[in-house]
Amino acid sequence: MSKSGKDSPEVVEFMALFARLKLYSDDMPDDLAEQAASDTSVRELCIQLSMAARSLKMNERRARVLFAAPVDPAFLAAWRDYEER
Repeated sequence: MSKSGKDSPEVVEFMALFARLKLYSDDMPDDLAEQAASDTSVRELCIQLSMAARSLKMNERRARVLFAAPVDPAFLAAWRDYEER
């Protein structure tokens, strides 16, 4: 998750899944529950993103020192957006 451009595989996966979900939903998360109920591909994407986020949270708890290192601002913005919406 460093600024050096060498993001962890977990961060890369989270960023890719989150970007896909935003694209699917036209960046309107209010409609996601309805979309996920009617579209299995959206539901599966939501599940994958949730699992990726859970993995990042678990890694943060295990290795707080790693999360104190400089973090890519794009990841921070995406993570905050994910957490808020």
